[in-house]
Amino acid sequence: MILHEIAKLLGVNTFSKDENMIDILGTKYITDKEAAVRYGRSQGWFRKRRMDNLAPKFVQLEGKGKVLYPMDETDIWFRDNMKSND
Repeated sequence: MILHEIAKLLGVNTFSKDENMIDILGTKYITDKEAAVRYGRSQGWFRKRRMDNLAPKFVQLEGKGKVLYPMDETDIWFRDNMKSND
């Protein structure tokens, strides 16, 4: 899996409960694909929001082009910024 490769590059371990998350200094991160599933949006929606500087906080890994979202902060961002009909 790509996420496991990213974790290995960063020198961190994936969670045993959910192998799709990585932990960096106590923060759980998910990929943009996993965020799309979790929050019911497309990857394109997240990409456009990043381009327009309207996205939740994210980390983009140099050289790989991969994007990670801190899960707890993204949960809060969606709670505070998204209307129920959006």
